[in-house]
Amino acid sequence: MVINRRKEVIVDDLLDPQEREIVRVCMAMGRGAGLTEAIFTVLSARGIDVPPAAHMRILSEYDAPTQHAWLRNACIASSVEDVFGTLGHSEHQRST
Repeated sequence: MVINRRKEVIVDDLLDPQEREIVRVCMAMGRGAGLTEAIFTVLSARGIDVPPAAHMRILSEYDAPTQHAWLRNACIASSVEDVFGTLGHSEHQRST
């Protein structure tokens, strides 16, 4: 988006490299929080109960591809367990 790119250029011009990195990390955290909220919103709208363990699992996930997969799964899930599965969208695999 052009407006976001302009903001990014302004931020790059005003901040030193360390400050820019802090801004980028904060923006990524904000996007992650938005994805987490979206997952809970979809599950709630679909009447799917989220037990405490699943709630904590969703809250503690910071990997954006995994959050996107869970959000897609939440749209078609029959239960919260389906969100963490592979309902037609594979969960991002992280190497350990």
